[in-house]
Amino acid sequence: MANNEDSYFKSKGAKYVFALLYLDGQCRCNILGITEDLYGNNKKAKRWHRRIERAILYNALYLENYEDALNKLEKMYFRMLDC
Repeated sequence: MANNEDSYFKSKGAKYVFALLYLDGQCRCNILGITEDLYGNNKKAKRWHRRIERAILYNALYLENYEDALNKLEKMYFRMLDC
């Protein structure tokens, strides 16, 4: 059974969009699954990026501002690769 936090959002994609656009700091990292080992590790960062991107795109028709969230995700991903 999903916890209260998960039942608030219609989908994982909606949860990720919210985290990308409206949260920051540790709270955003926790929801998106960002850990230190993603920075500088291209393979892990790519897997992380694809997982988040797929969840958002799977529900794109029902999500407001999903394009803005994807742009923010891209920026975060490329920052990970730069380390």
